[in-house]
Amino acid sequence: MTGTVYETLNPEQEMIPTNLLLENNDEEELMTARDIYKELKLRGYQYSDWFCGLKSASISGKKGHIIWRNNWVTFMDSMLQMTLIGYDTRDLYIPMSIQKIVINPMLHTWKLQNITDGGEVITDNIDKRNCSPITESYLFHIYKYCIKNV
Repeated sequence: MTGTVYETLNPEQEMIPTNLLLENNDEEELMTARDIYKELKLRGYQYSDWFCGLKSASISGKKGHIIWRNNWVTFMDSMLQMTLIGYDTRDLYIPMSIQKIVINPMLHTWKLQNITDGGEVITDNIDKRNCSPITESYLFHIYKYCIKNV
């Protein structure tokens, strides 16, 4: 994978305007962490420890709670897990590219200061417009080996 990482002086201009996101999402978060990771395990994903960052989610995956543990890697991986929940399939998906991520550390810090229940960040109105599945093909080769008598 290749890409570009850069710092922007005005992250608000880079972010998707909230009026383009879905309107108020009243879906109930019926799936608990246990439900989520059982489902993901059935699909072939083996998440453990800090990578089990989803506390709850709606069935569609458009609304949920992600636990913030002061770790951007596990936090962003949990965001990717949210997109998987909405797919009604047992297929295994691997992210091959990310078009754009805008992180506004000032806004993130401000939101965390207003949270009182253990660092949970609410993910609401997930924009899945560019998250369509890609058909892939797999080719398996027979591995031949020989054992020599010494």
